Formats: sequence, structure tokens, C-alpha cells
Amino acid sequence: EFSIRLFGLILYCSGILICTFLLNQKLFHMQRYVILVNMLGAILLSILPKEIDPLIGILPVFFMTSTQWSIFHGTENYNCSTIFSTNNLRQFVSSLGDYLINKKDDQKDKMLFYALTLFWFYFGAVISFVSCNKLKVHASLVCIPFMLFAWILTLENNPFKGLIKIRKYINGGLLWKE
Repeated sequence: EFSIRLFGLILYCSGILICTFLLNQKLFHMQRYVILVNMLGAILLSILPKEIDPLIGILPVFFMTSTQWSIFHGTENYNCSTIFSTNNLRQFVSSLGDYLINKKDDQKDKMLFYALTLFWFYFGAVISFVSCNKLKVHASLVCIPFMLFAWILTLENNPFKGLIKIRKYINGGLLWKE
């Protein structure tokens, strides 16, 4: 069990190192790279045998999350996580408090940014929970349409460009500006 956990750490660190190397080489569009890694990981997770040790079964997730966190780690002046929510919650609550006390527009923007980041994070968690209960080992495939949509948003001539104005893009979620 220690070896499996150590291998998970190695996978996690490998994902970060690969992203760092690719960022420095400028070989790929990194957001598309991460989306592709996560799509392939979702497919791999869906074909692992049901009888596999759960700890071994989540090893691909270590690599997937480290690549995601390496590239989708924030936008503009805001750092936020795509793989956990505690700091995002802290940022939301502190900016809410600061806005209520000082009424600064920048704190209102920050509060809304983190509120929507948390919304999309928990929206994904609910979809994941329902999918896992209904689809069991194939639940990871549910995220592929969301990833395809995110891929489309990375394209220069995406079909949504003229229909909506995207103010900030983060975590596969959108903060809309009418």
C-alpha cells in the first residue's frame, strides 16, 4: 500500500513536471493538452476492471488533477483551484466580508468570481455524485461532453464567440457578462 501511494505521488509530480516542460517549450496549446489528458483519463477510468483495488483505480486521477491544476490555476489576478475548493471558499468569504465593510467594486468582482467558481465546482461534484451512483465505473465518461465544450471554447473561431461575451474563463466554468 505504501508503494501504491508513493507511485501516486510520482504520477502527480510527473504531471506537474510535464506541464512545466511543455509550457517552457511552447509546443502545445496547454489548455487543449490538459483537456485531452483528462478525456483520455476519463476513458481509462471507465475501462478499468471493477474488481481493481480502489487505490490503484484512482491512480490516473493523480496525473489528471496535477495537469489540470498546473494549467487551470486562475485567471487575471485571481488564483483558484480546479481540484479542491477550500481556498476558493476562503477567498469568497473574505472578499464578501471586505465588500460588505468597504463597498469596493474590486471586492465585489472578486466575490462574484469566487462565488461562481464555487458554484461550478459544486455543480461538477453533484454531477459526479449522481453519475457514480447511477453509472458506477462508467461515470467518468459523463465529463467528456463538458470537456468537449471547454475544448471548443479554446478555439480561436469557436461558435460561441459571437453569441456571448466571456468576461472570465476558469475551471471550465464561465462568468458571464451581458
